[in-house]
Amino acid sequence: MIPFPFAYVAPDTLGEAADAYNDFAGRGLKPLYFSGGTEIITMGRVNSLRFDAVIDLKGIPEMRGFGFTDASVSIGAAETLNGVACWNGFPLLTKCCQRIADHTAQCKITLGGNVAGTVIYREAALALLLAGAKAELYGPEGERTAELDSLFIPMLSLKRGEFFVRFHLDRRSVGIPFVHAKHVVSEKIGYPLFTLAAVRSEGAVRAAVSGLLRHPARLRFPPDCSDLSERIRAQLPEAPLSDASASADYRLFRLEGALREAMKTLGGCAT
Repeated sequence: MIPFPFAYVAPDTLGEAADAYNDFAGRGLKPLYFSGGTEIITMGRVNSLRFDAVIDLKGIPEMRGFGFTDASVSIGAAETLNGVACWNGFPLLTKCCQRIADHTAQCKITLGGNVAGTVIYREAALALLLAGAKAELYGPEGERTAELDSLFIPMLSLKRGEFFVRFHLDRRSVGIPFVHAKHVVSEKIGYPLFTLAAVRSEGAVRAAVSGLLRHPARLRFPPDCSDLSERIRAQLPEAPLSDASASADYRLFRLEGALREAMKTLGGCAT
């Protein structure tokens, strides 16, 4: 049970959701958007997150379902991780979703919630970033579309009261060969030292990593990358995390090994 009172609103449209946010915020209250709710409920129960209202987005039709055209694919931000994995229209995203938490949580956590949440392990974002996804957003200022990559600068930065509606991808990007690896201390389920996703495209190996920093790290390597360690360090905007699970140096050591294996698989450098 969450040990403090709060209001609950379930809008039927994007506009109603944004209006509700504006209304609560305008009265000096703290509203939160709610979809899967795992993070809000877990943190609210232990008083590490306080809020005055939750705005449930699950009932908004534009935020659900999967769309196809000859050129593009779209995914509703309110689809659960399990729903995305069962759909399996983007295999790398499927793999990312299947390795987040456990199956019970995957049936609750939504795609948009995983990308926008406060937990630093945004594994689903890795696949979307490598696919060059565009994010459809809505907020008090109306709708807009932005490259997902441009919203991480380096932390995720949305306008006041905005939320993800759908993610749009070029259909050619969803079938690209990939490598996915989740590196943990000992258990299959749990917070990882880092999660790596990598693809080979345009003559280079591109990678996205979560858990190494407090935001996704994007890396790019040429096929002849014999100086892999130096190239990794040069592309990181800040020092890797160092905590009780692992030091920064150990995370970098494990990441270098994972990247070498990924490159062998993808046809990049193997030395």
